[in-house]
Amino acid sequence: MKIRTLAIAVGAFILSMGGAHAQWTGCGAGAGGAFQMVEAAPSGLPLPIGLGFQGEKAGLTLNCDYRMQAFVLGGEVNYDWFFGDANTVGAKDELSVMGRLGVLTSPANLLYVTAGWGRTDFNPSFIPTSFKVDSWKIGIGDEFRIPNSPMYLDLRATYSRYDETDLKIP
Repeated sequence: MKIRTLAIAVGAFILSMGGAHAQWTGCGAGAGGAFQMVEAAPSGLPLPIGLGFQGEKAGLTLNCDYRMQAFVLGGEVNYDWFFGDANTVGAKDELSVMGRLGVLTSPANLLYVTAGWGRTDFNPSFIPTSFKVDSWKIGIGDEFRIPNSPMYLDLRATYSRYDETDLKIP
């Protein structure tokens, strides 16, 4: 069974702490939301037969970055809650740890790539027990400073691949 997820963040606002993020070195906290598309397909079948659903998620982020001239190296921890169809099929919440490397295209704009690990809690109604599923994530993003504000807007697309052995589907 293969499960792939593409989440497109529609806006994660990051508020800098003490103005440190304005120079792209420092830590911050934020809140955001995303729309996701999920596809699950049995392994080894020659035909593209599978199950798909869509849903939303909202969550909190803690991040720290370090600027090295035109490059920024950073990390973040996200905790998200699922809504919509994702929640209906049993996805409850997810913890993610991500790293990122980016290049400043202007003093207020960062283009970056990201990669990391996630763990999703599932509690589907069609089986008697809950379980956790690990995933690996990669993505691209654009974070920019909102003019005349200490806030940033982070837009990204993230691809997740879930560990098949963790899935409790026969």
